[in-house]
Amino acid sequence: MYDGLRLELHRLEGLPSSSNDPVALEIEKTVTPLASQLCHFSTARQQLIDLYEKIYNLGIGTKHIKYEELRGQVEAIIEMHVLPHPLLSSIRNCITWECESLMHCLGAQTKMEEWTMLPSLMNLHAAHGRLTQWEKSIQVKESWKIGFLKSPTQPLLYQWLWRFRAHLVNKFTLYFYSTLAQQTTPQEMRNYLSSKNNTDLYIKLHNLQKKCMAGFVALVFDPRGLPGWRGPGYFHPERPSEALPDHYVLMLSQPVKMGERMVGVSRALDGRSAELISPDKPYLFYNSEEKCSYLMWSIDPRVNFVVFYEGKREDKSANIPQISEFCSQMRGTSLLASLKPSK
Repeated sequence: MYDGLRLELHRLEGLPSSSNDPVALEIEKTVTPLASQLCHFSTARQQLIDLYEKIYNLGIGTKHIKYEELRGQVEAIIEMHVLPHPLLSSIRNCITWECESLMHCLGAQTKMEEWTMLPSLMNLHAAHGRLTQWEKSIQVKESWKIGFLKSPTQPLLYQWLWRFRAHLVNKFTLYFYSTLAQQTTPQEMRNYLSSKNNTDLYIKLHNLQKKCMAGFVALVFDPRGLPGWRGPGYFHPERPSEALPDHYVLMLSQPVKMGERMVGVSRALDGRSAELISPDKPYLFYNSEEKCSYLMWSIDPRVNFVVFYEGKREDKSANIPQISEFCSQMRGTSLLASLKPSK
């Protein structure tokens, strides 16, 4: 569809000039730049369609998604296809809000993978702002369409972007739970976790440890080789940087106290070979000296979910499917797969 539109617009741009007709010249002055900018719009829209198709395919794949590359592609679309003509302001606003909402959501995911709180939070806030602006535009357009017993409809992509951001907010709450808990009261945290917009990832993690009868479950971060990483919380810009840790860092665990088990967790994570680090497959490590087992899932490139058991554990454990489902929910794979509605 957009290819055909571009051909027609290019044809309008290439029409011979009617130099003897003042009215035709005036129309040409208006139509030619409009046609040129609408070409940019159709190109941008086709590139976004291709990008959404790519995100969908990555979502149903078995490898980690390179969100920073996707964010860069959206940013390039914004920079390449500018629509300055005042008659195209509505089109420009809608595609800008869409692109910037997606760009900031992808940016938030990228920063969460690096376990940096403030940049993640700023991206989530920016995405909320763009989606809210888009929402106001939709409400204005739909208000005159509402008839008797008729409700306004929202674009499916707009709804999906809100769901994507909600998933990222829930993931943010889980990844930075320890930092957030220091800034509010336990009651406020409980109220938020039980709110209707939250998928209760923290509560699910809490319950998962009990259901699986595990010694503990933990999220573990690998900061090694990450330039400029200073920790998950807030830091004054003039505060001297500390040496980058050369070991895994505990993000969150249930129960909270793990004792001296982080040494064993680090050894288990380092025991994996590169080809075994796959988001969709667990890795089982048995420590014969300590007589304990570690089941590990890769959530993000630097974030791992670890389930600890006393004694030897079989890799065909009955609890693996429900743990895998929880890990999949943290990654948001079903959300990405919903980008293309099933027929």
